[in-house]
Amino acid sequence: MPEKEQNQIVRSARVTGSCSLISNLLCLTGMVALLFPIFLYVFSVVTPVIQKKDGHLLGSDFSYYLLLVNTFWHGEINEIYSLSAYQTAIGSLAPDAISPLAMPLAITPASVILLWPFTFLLRWGYPAAQALWVSFSLSFLVIEFAKLYRATPKITNSRWLLLMAFLVFFGSSEFYIATTLGQTSIFALASLTYLTIRHKSFNNNSSASSVNFFVWPWPIYSFYYSLTPSLIITLLSFKPHYWIFALLLVLAKMDYHVVFWGVVLSVLLQLAGVSFMSSDWFIHYLESTSVFLQSEIPAVYLAAFAPAMMNLYVTATSDIIPSKTSLSQSRLILALITLAAGALLSLPLISTSLRKIFSLDRLLTTPQSRLALALTPLLGYMLFAPYAGHYEDLLLLSPLLTSLTLAANPLTNHTSKKLISYFLIIALVPLLSFNILPEPKPRIILWLLKSIFSFVVLISILWPRRNNHSLEIL
Repeated sequence: MPEKEQNQIVRSARVTGSCSLISNLLCLTGMVALLFPIFLYVFSVVTPVIQKKDGHLLGSDFSYYLLLVNTFWHGEINEIYSLSAYQTAIGSLAPDAISPLAMPLAITPASVILLWPFTFLLRWGYPAAQALWVSFSLSFLVIEFAKLYRATPKITNSRWLLLMAFLVFFGSSEFYIATTLGQTSIFALASLTYLTIRHKSFNNNSSASSVNFFVWPWPIYSFYYSLTPSLIITLLSFKPHYWIFALLLVLAKMDYHVVFWGVVLSVLLQLAGVSFMSSDWFIHYLESTSVFLQSEIPAVYLAAFAPAMMNLYVTATSDIIPSKTSLSQSRLILALITLAAGALLSLPLISTSLRKIFSLDRLLTTPQSRLALALTPLLGYMLFAPYAGHYEDLLLLSPLLTSLTLAANPLTNHTSKKLISYFLIIALVPLLSFNILPEPKPRIILWLLKSIFSFVVLISILWPRRNNHSLEIL
């Protein structure tokens, strides 16, 4: 590439990216400033994040994570994954609590770095720290929703359908629960929405993608161009399944610069977290995460689990299939789906000949099919995860928004396509309010509804393009 053209690409990226980043940060800061005092009052008075009930210590998920990280940085524990570490941390906060309850962690070592800044807010209490986290996550999500709404053409039904989807989301019981617990699902949804819909691929520029990545100083240009999505992927590395979902979405966009820097930064962040922990952290981490894969939860962790609140294959079939069998089936199905999607999306990086041998050219070169393939593990996780908090169902909105806005979406005047969109939004109502339904819940029916939702949303993404007014995202 001529040097003049190369400099023009980089200069354009610097100006556009900087303006967009600054405006986004200003908007994000303003929204956080507005939401923070509201959530501070809510978490201090309405639904306290930490409280004692009948002598037992009860707390939100975020406050529990932060308690462990704060105890770790104060040197009272040397890792955050062992039962003794959990009990030490809980005992330091409430030494007189009756039978302190523990919850195993599945977050990665990166969490001790990412949550470290929040520990400085603990001088004002755990409500302040959680208020900041929820305000940030919700502001990020609202900004992405607003950008998506503004970018959607007025000429179609898309805006009305998007508003319907947003109302279902914000009015759902799972949104309320995730906010109260300070859970990470809201931030994950905002990040996946950005990576799927908002991020414009570096490789979309044919001139840029033709440059040898390792020819100096092109790696610097690549890093600058890929900085924001790479940082988002790095932040998502605090939970392994979020990180996998993000990488698959970027692989589907064939944005290998972002994949490269996202992996590099994530590995560096994990190594930074590990460097502060004791040498036996990995053994305890495996022991902690294995609890989520067991059919019988140890008594010390039992109170932290609520399988009856989850809409998963394991719980839906609990009356007809032994739990050990359904867990084995779930692990196998989820592993096969994820490995297959990852392998297929990585083939263009590895071998063109393999792609031709297995006749995968059409599958891998169609943007819609690549995106549907990348979203399949996410939907598979929603259906077949051995254990996933019910608030994780909020991630169902990510593929739904994709189906409503993609160039292959069902938003033309064709009646059947309209009906598909309305069905997906209506089906989301019971799926995101599963826990307010009266007992006994029709668990198998609700799980089948989620399965149908997942299948239909993938079909809607793959729907052939017929609408020139649809929003381009790939």
